[in-house]
Amino acid sequence: MAEDNPMNQMVVRLMLEAAGVDLTVVEDGRQALDALRASRFDCVLMDINMPVMDGVTALSEIRSGAAGPSDTPVIALTASAMAGDRERFLKLGFDEHLGKPVKPMDLINAIVATLDRTPPPQAAVG
Repeated sequence: MAEDNPMNQMVVRLMLEAAGVDLTVVEDGRQALDALRASRFDCVLMDINMPVMDGVTALSEIRSGAAGPSDTPVIALTASAMAGDRERFLKLGFDEHLGKPVKPMDLINAIVATLDRTPPPQAAVG
């Protein structure tokens, strides 16, 4: 999860760890890219408004392949939850959009649905 607000970090961590999810937390988009280059993650939870690098710029880097697999699922977690925001973020390339404050079941359901839509990695043949 890329999130600069310590309270939001703690809330999401408590929600997901209670569901048995291992969570790595970074504070901005640049750190998210560094983490993706260093490790493989099933899904990324991305805040939009962060210092250093915002979530939209980080998503663009992910989709370009600059930080590991370009098809890594990315869910926008943002305070931008006005009419039309979900569609706008999906058009930008996010796999899902959740407005803050997020409810535990909405977050878990979004992660599960996003992972269900993601094809499994191809096995190397050789």
